[in-house]
Amino acid sequence: MRRTRTLKPRRIFTRRKYRIHALLVAAAAIVTGCAQDLSDYSAAQSAKDIQVRWVSVDHPVLFDPGSSVLSDSERFRLDAFVAGLALRDSDRFVVDVASADRLAGARANAIVQRLRQHKPGARAAQVSQGQAPARGVRLVVGRYVALPPNCPDWSRPSASNPGNVNDSNFGCSRATNLSLMIADPADLVRGRNLAPGDGEALSLGIRRYRAGQVRNPAVIETNDE
Repeated sequence: MRRTRTLKPRRIFTRRKYRIHALLVAAAAIVTGCAQDLSDYSAAQSAKDIQVRWVSVDHPVLFDPGSSVLSDSERFRLDAFVAGLALRDSDRFVVDVASADRLAGARANAIVQRLRQHKPGARAAQVSQGQAPARGVRLVVGRYVALPPNCPDWSRPSASNPGNVNDSNFGCSRATNLSLMIADPADLVRGRNLAPGDGEALSLGIRRYRAGQVRNPAVIETNDE
């Protein structure tokens, strides 16, 4: 009698199945490598913002005893100080006096009048803080300044970015250009108050347009050759 031998089933990997298995393993490794890591979030990717700061400079002005008239030398020094600041419309002026008597007020007024030679319509608040010279006043000029971010910033390599996060230089050009173009950095701190509008005057253009009475722009003659 012939005896039969029972063979246990064996799993046979074909070449095709082996390739599929290898591809799945490689795909899993790639997905794991592309996963966002906490190390990708660092200060390098922080928003590039403009820093607005208040700065002030002061200039002491001396007078002769008992006088509120600027001497030639002090007037020259004051004019040089103001001219070097390139005054802006948003500048604030403060005149610090040594006391609150009439002579100190006259000296402060002399400074304001001279200041208006450089900036018509300039106004200055008068204070007594004890920082003015004994026989003079102290002119303080303050303004807001816009400081651009530290750019360019290539602290984070931009060649590999699997997490698709902003690079370290993102936003540098925008913030830098705005800080250089803005006329009054104080507008970045608070907005300006809107002046009352004249609706009747603004509607005249529409009325003339509907009535066919459009005004042509004024002709300007130039000497360009």
